Amino acid sequence: MNRFIASLLALSLIGSSITFADNESFDQNSDDFISYTMSFESADEVIKKQTPYKHVNTFANHIGLSTMLPAKFQMDDQEVLNAKEEENIEKLTNYVKTLNLNERNSGLEEAYLKEIDSFLDDDGYLESYSVNVPKYSAARSSSTKGTSYFGTYDDIEFRYYTSKSNTRYDFEIDKKSDINDYLGGAADLVMLFSPFTAVNIGYTLLRNMPSNYEVYRGDTIEANVAEEAYSRFVLADDVNGNPGHYIAVYTDQKKKVRTTILYKSCDPDVGTDIDAIYGPKYVYTPNYKSKSKALKIAYNMYVSGDGTEIHSERLPNAKIYID
Repeated sequence: MNRFIASLLALSLIGSSITFADNESFDQNSDDFISYTMSFESADEVIKKQTPYKHVNTFANHIGLSTMLPAKFQMDDQEVLNAKEEENIEKLTNYVKTLNLNERNSGLEEAYLKEIDSFLDDDGYLESYSVNVPKYSAARSSSTKGTSYFGTYDDIEFRYYTSKSNTRYDFEIDKKSDINDYLGGAADLVMLFSPFTAVNIGYTLLRNMPSNYEVYRGDTIEANVAEEAYSRFVLADDVNGNPGHYIAVYTDQKKKVRTTILYKSCDPDVGTDIDAIYGPKYVYTPNYKSKSKALKIAYNMYVSGDGTEIHSERLPNAKIYID
């Protein structure tokens, strides 16, 4: 949540809205990059492995002995995912350090590690992460446009690397009055991307919802948000200090977001296949689709900085609520 709030503040300072597109060729060309990927157990797999411990805890609680069980038996799903993610992030951090990203660059490894560390501060669960390195690592002139070439500004060449991450976020709505308002059409399920951009998901998108359904006590709406994010790391040729050596100066981001909504009814006569799938939606930081603006920011960071500061534009994680 802290990361979400901080991201909103950062976007408001930029003063530009996020750009949406419904359809586009979103994936980068895999022929141009070498991907170093680490994949982890999915959130569903991690939670499934915890099920036997939860059963033991339920029984122990019934006989008054749950407090005597080890902590692992008493963890809820989110605590289990948090613990697993901490373990995964440590492995990922050590792996990225073996890639020698700073061999001909400055600040690139640190930029990747800062992004990786940020996953610990949000409410999601990282399922995979890739460091995408251009096959031709040396920057090319604008006439040949090598795969790492990003552009030239005032005779300074810039190149870029990318990352790809797949993260899952889970939300649950269990307040009966909110659910009644949603099913009655008095409120929508809102997916918020920024202070400027929100998407309303109406109840009519739910498949197999009985007409005139009466909300049972214990009914819940679960929303799963799957985010596929690409971050772009732009580097400047250090012409003023060490030509041919590149300094990380700018990062921005784009995401593909798909939302699955599941209505869990406590009515024994109602099926369990009441759901909706929304998306994918594509979302960008303000300057991602304007290379000229991104280049200008990168240039200004290079000429005004000391090589230790990076201008970072990142998207907040989607937040879902009834309104």
